[in-house]
Amino acid sequence: TTTNGCGLPIASGVTTQTIMINGIQRSYLLVIPSTYNPSIAGNLVIAWHGANGSGTTMRGNNVEYILPAQIYVYPNGVIQAWNNNQIGWDLQTNGADMAFYDALLVQLNNQFCLDMTRIVHYGFSMGGYQVNLLACVRSNTVRAAAVIEGALPDSAVGCSSKVPYLAKVNDDDNGVFAVNQLIAKDLWKGIDTCSSTYTLWLQRSITYNSSCVIYDNCFVGYPVVLCEYA
Repeated sequence: TTTNGCGLPIASGVTTQTIMINGIQRSYLLVIPSTYNPSIAGNLVIAWHGANGSGTTMRGNNVEYILPAQIYVYPNGVIQAWNNNQIGWDLQTNGADMAFYDALLVQLNNQFCLDMTRIVHYGFSMGGYQVNLLACVRSNTVRAAAVIEGALPDSAVGCSSKVPYLAKVNDDDNGVFAVNQLIAKDLWKGIDTCSSTYTLWLQRSITYNSSCVIYDNCFVGYPVVLCEYA
């Protein structure tokens, strides 16, 4: 659906934006490319950083090179007492970060020309947990999910909506064990009604250290891709 911000002139650039959530100021890095067109409802990429990261460090992962978009948003996490006071996400279905996300979409809706049915979420490690949670409980705002070395949070219960899904699994990750990364992938493989068989999608090379496969017979428009490396 087209947003309220269509037609509003916006300058390109990189800025830090803030939003108040229940009396607490939250922030995110906003990137408006020079190609932004206020007359065309384009897609949105939201990239979620890992533990003790930031929107700025997440942007350094070449998200804008990998995923073309109308605009890019890199939310900033806050200190999480439950996770040894690391900066990150609370991973709760009704927590402060879900409220942050919901308010963020409202703010973006009013400022930019976007197609809110085309939101791609990209998450690294703890940010991958957040993306899996959003795909579970806010699936109507997740057109596709790319999870890099992330797993399912305990709060992701009863997930049932189809989501195109890419998992990049690190077999040597000592923080998020590969078996847990694969459990998340298998959840969406099942929901998207994919077969257990797969086809080579990208061959391992010197410049790309993982090979990727795409699962067969997924529901049309809802592919599941696995890229695994060590």
